[in-house]
Amino acid sequence: MKRIIIATIGSIMLASSAMAASISTYPMRVELEEGSSIGELTVFNAGDKPANIQARAMVWTQDEKSGAEIMEETKELIFFPKIFSVPAKGSQVIRVGYQKKVGNKEKSFRLFVRELPVDEPGQTGARFAVQISSPAFIYPKGSVQPTKPTIRGIEVSDGKLMARVSNEGARYYSMHKLEISGSKSGKSVYNGEVAGWYVLAGVSKLFPLKIDRDACMKMDSMQLTAHTKEDQSQVSFPVDAALCSQIKATVIAKK
Repeated sequence: MKRIIIATIGSIMLASSAMAASISTYPMRVELEEGSSIGELTVFNAGDKPANIQARAMVWTQDEKSGAEIMEETKELIFFPKIFSVPAKGSQVIRVGYQKKVGNKEKSFRLFVRELPVDEPGQTGARFAVQISSPAFIYPKGSVQPTKPTIRGIEVSDGKLMARVSNEGARYYSMHKLEISGSKSGKSVYNGEVAGWYVLAGVSKLFPLKIDRDACMKMDSMQLTAHTKEDQSQVSFPVDAALCSQIKATVIAKK
């Protein structure tokens, strides 16, 4: 079974920067309760020519300690059609289902929709493909989705200052952003913000704070505010030289 580990994954689109993507999908994600009916993901083609599409599914997990994204090819998620053509200015529905037992926490997948490049008469040079990755969640009956993120602490990993955010619930939540406020003796010395991401059920995920050693050394306290669409959490942590000295120093090349 093919296994892929990546730092982060989103709605992935691979294309030439000069070429607008012709395909899109809706909704942003598919969510089904265990034992429920079939879900749908619609593929739209805004182009002037038919688009040949290939779809495939992968199990999506996150490492329990670091939160690193892990994907493995799977046949667990049922979906059809897998290869099809979408007419110009048209659409095609992919039906999605799951027949196995879910257990005590949701199953998470990624459904990849890829436009297959087509040779055009007289075409020369590189061809580009567009690929969109959409989450699909199958959750236990009666389970409740967490709305409030949980910030566990700050630490240095691989020479970078990180925030640890966890999810002890049975379903995912999506942290939209993480705001950072650093202070020294009560006076503000740093303000920043980093993008959030999905935190899957039962996972503790690390988020890089993008704070270098010098900025860290100027603080004695750091306040983190994590936001979801529905709620937020705010926690303060002490900062000292022992922590900051673990951050890898930034080396600037001399011209």
